Amino acid sequence: MWPYFSDLDSNLGSVSGDLYMTRANIPVDFALTYFPMKSTESFLKAETESITQGSLSAIEDNYTNSMNQYNKQVKKEYLDVPDKLKKNILKKFPELKKQKSLYQKVSYVENILKNQYTYSYEQAQVPKGEDSIWYFLNHTKKGYCVQYASSAVMMYRTMGIPTRYVEGYKVDHRYLKKSDKVKVTDAFAHAWPEIYIKNIGWIPIEVTKVTTTSALKNEKERNHDMLNIVTFERTLYVLDKIKVVIMLITFVLFLIHGLWKLICNIQWNRKTYKEKTAYYYDVLTQTYGVEPTEIKDSKEMEIFLKSKYSPYEITKEEYNIIKIYIQILRKKL
Repeated sequence: MWPYFSDLDSNLGSVSGDLYMTRANIPVDFALTYFPMKSTESFLKAETESITQGSLSAIEDNYTNSMNQYNKQVKKEYLDVPDKLKKNILKKFPELKKQKSLYQKVSYVENILKNQYTYSYEQAQVPKGEDSIWYFLNHTKKGYCVQYASSAVMMYRTMGIPTRYVEGYKVDHRYLKKSDKVKVTDAFAHAWPEIYIKNIGWIPIEVTKVTTTSALKNEKERNHDMLNIVTFERTLYVLDKIKVVIMLITFVLFLIHGLWKLICNIQWNRKTYKEKTAYYYDVLTQTYGVEPTEIKDSKEMEIFLKSKYSPYEITKEEYNIIKIYIQILRKKL
């Protein structure tokens, strides 16, 4: 969207109609000369009804005809209000009917929205089936520029003023005092209503108390809060990843341990009773530190010696004797 009261270079963009303007796709900085309008009060107080066909006799007929056609089109397109919403607005704000001049009507709506409603980026969810504008005006009574502008559009239309809803960027003229360049970011994003004055055109109306400076401050605060949220979510994400890695490592270790036990069991089952008995003898003397003299002349010692030095095989019964002996010894130790 191009700034109001600026010259539009055809090389940079073009008017696409009553609703919007398009900018040429040129990724470069551009400059605009503009007229800094600090107030719309003079427009609102103007006696526009006195601008008649006779007073415009010096203007070419084609321009006059075009203006008349556009005036009709504006009335046709920008006065619609849902019947139920219009009824609710008039019931809640009966003073709307008492405002006579254009200036009184516009000022009255401005004062209501600026003084009776709270500007906030925290939004309550509109219940299903509820009109979002009426929910803002009658229930939450707080919102940001979108709610303010939408409500103002319906209130102005209710009083018979052609009005349209506009979104774009609002840059305070004070930014141009220090420099002739302004970096327009999303922090300048704004929404506002525009009323139509016959034979003059569309006039933007500010119905919030928020300035560009406070908008930037709020944007920084939101960015800071968002950064904290993102940092927290990123921390949770990293912790979740660590948990997954730990679980994966645990699973792998458990799997390795299981495989190791399976291999050991297979190898053990392949051993003969004599080899198993000889293994227990080594465990007895080397691991548990039992001297052979401690079990001298016992049945167990005879079986051990047979497994170590005799060419004969150990029977299953002899192996079971040694196995029971080792189990008893483990319990004692």
